[in-house]
Amino acid sequence: MTGAARAEHGALRAGGYEIVLALLVVSLVIGAVVPTRAAALSAALLAAGLWFGVAHAASVDPTVRRTGVVVLGAIVVTAGAGLVFDSEVLSSAADLAIAVAVAAVALVIGRGVARDRVVTLATILGVVCLYLLIGLFFAQAYLGVRDFDSGAFSAPIGTLARFDLIYFSFVTLTTVGFGDIVPAVDLTRALAATEAVLGQLFLVTVLARVVSMLGQERLSR
Repeated sequence: MTGAARAEHGALRAGGYEIVLALLVVSLVIGAVVPTRAAALSAALLAAGLWFGVAHAASVDPTVRRTGVVVLGAIVVTAGAGLVFDSEVLSSAADLAIAVAVAAVALVIGRGVARDRVVTLATILGVVCLYLLIGLFFAQAYLGVRDFDSGAFSAPIGTLARFDLIYFSFVTLTTVGFGDIVPAVDLTRALAATEAVLGQLFLVTVLARVVSMLGQERLSR
């Protein structure tokens, strides 16, 4: 690939990841403004938007792109059914399915970033998106567990809403640990410990390394 073509490719990738990053930021605050009953549906719709943004940014194979659309369409339908029928089971299933979808989006971005021969702004944006996706994945996992076990967390505010667990996830990811929400069973404790370790390792290894190599060409394996 010539320098001009590579630069053009990087510009397209950067533009795509800017959309993904914007959608991720929206997903962090959407729970604060969307009614609790509609939260799963809004998260499913945002996951669909993330997939379209990532498919553009990482030049996903058309077959994989269509498969993702079908799967996310099924998740949106499940979340919508949970809203219409006021079903905790359907909403919980949608939350756990969204967690899997978020992991798939992270995998696509990770593969796209790994293929970059030259570390560009697009590469850094992709890595930042990966960091936020880690927090969003665990938030969805916490929500799915909470729906099945109302005692999975303890907090002075009582029943935890979607935004409360998104907030808890990112507080845990950054190891701030305010202590206002506490995992109360072994599964949520294990998830929180795993998230905290992953968050710190990601910052001090992957993100720090990629930023330090901005503009440099990585060696071929």
